[in-house]
Amino acid sequence: TISRLNMIFLSEEDIDVKPLVSSWIIKQPDESQGQLETWCEQLFYKALDWVYKGNKPLVVDTTRMGMVANVLNHMSIDPEVNPTYQEGWQISKKEFLLAVCRGLGGNLSEEHRADLTREVFKWAGEPLPDSMRPLNAHFYDGLLSCYEPAAYETNVSLEAVQASATLPPLVPTVSALANMDLFRRWLADEQPFIVCGPEGCGKNLLIRHAIARLQNETDLTLSIATLHCNAQTSSRDVLQKLRQFCAVTTGNSGKIYRPKEGRRLVFYMKDINLSTPDKY
Repeated sequence: TISRLNMIFLSEEDIDVKPLVSSWIIKQPDESQGQLETWCEQLFYKALDWVYKGNKPLVVDTTRMGMVANVLNHMSIDPEVNPTYQEGWQISKKEFLLAVCRGLGGNLSEEHRADLTREVFKWAGEPLPDSMRPLNAHFYDGLLSCYEPAAYETNVSLEAVQASATLPPLVPTVSALANMDLFRRWLADEQPFIVCGPEGCGKNLLIRHAIARLQNETDLTLSIATLHCNAQTSSRDVLQKLRQFCAVTTGNSGKIYRPKEGRRLVFYMKDINLSTPDKY
């Protein structure tokens, strides 16, 4: 009950990120654990120090543990949402490097993200596919390569724009594809994330197309519950919106919310910065 709830505050000075990383490594295939430990010691912790000791400003305030968790989530593989998954899968060195750059760089400015990517690949002695544009890199068919916007089918004609009232077309530029890949893994793994940027920069369009792309690439059926936040938005509004899209059942662990339509529910909070923070 609420009367028995306790909250323990731990300062970052008292917490070491290495036990968190070690606990993640021991859950990976036995044959890759030694290599992961070596890469973390040589590259991951060095990149983490580069961010914090270099006083790189974060776009959204978070903890060091949160930044580490971002990286580990980018390294995870979920066989349900990744059709190329095979049992015994091992992350390659270049995939590891890209996960470090995306996990830490996703909360940095684009300039610092590019600098981080350039430094990490230089420390590892690995070439970037586009040395002039470090962020122009992704994995496709097991290879690190540049984005190819022409490979993504899109129709941006005037007729298509006028006919698509619900989801306008997205021009698949290198920048748009790279920014989408910063959070697509979290979306697939059902992790919460925040997309932050100037007003009118295309955040909503990017998120909606990422959801549509996830549906097209997998057999998942998703429904979207959108909550438009304002200064009066509270937890009551969140629960009310959930009840609109979910059926409430009771199990051994208490109440369970299940989507009325689709296998998963994406809870999308727009303008969350307008909400008044509660006490905790």
